[in-house]
Amino acid sequence: MSEQHNIVARANRVAPVLAGVVLVLIGVLGGFTPRRFQGADAYLNDVRIAIEAMPYKVGDWIGRDTPPTPAAIKLLRPNKILSRDYVHQYSLGAVRLLIVHCSDTRDMQGHYPPICYPAHGWTQVASSASRAAIDGVIYPTRRYVFERVQDGRSRRLTVDNLFIMPTGEVSGEISALDRGARSLRYSGL
Repeated sequence: MSEQHNIVARANRVAPVLAGVVLVLIGVLGGFTPRRFQGADAYLNDVRIAIEAMPYKVGDWIGRDTPPTPAAIKLLRPNKILSRDYVHQYSLGAVRLLIVHCSDTRDMQGHYPPICYPAHGWTQVASSASRAAIDGVIYPTRRYVFERVQDGRSRRLTVDNLFIMPTGEVSGEISALDRGARSLRYSGL
């Protein structure tokens, strides 16, 4: 038997034990987390404060908080979540603002409109690049249109989605989130 074969045979015997020890250590120490760098907790706190400061009155729109679903909270493990309905005080038109900040980018990957709304009975009928003006600045979004029949009535819902990344990138495309998830520094913000 060659020396190389002996080395491979020993490695094959030791590898499962070593892998088991590493897995136990990961479990005991709390697993992998992308937030283990100085300044992350301060950043996450700043984001929470900024979201909490969202005004209830925006122009002619008046907001009222709505509770986020427990399933969304469990799935997303948000650093902060804001769910608020705004009603136009004259036309009575309504919009819902949903801001979800996750401290781990990977938590958002399975929970964005093409995944979330169909899981709740909506059928996606359209998707297109769009834009939204926020404080006079134009941002790219992804507009989704969903439909469903509920209580015998056909309903239509339009969702404008965007991701604001810790790098400063703003995009309506899931690819921005995918890039953020690959970044060791930014995936935890």
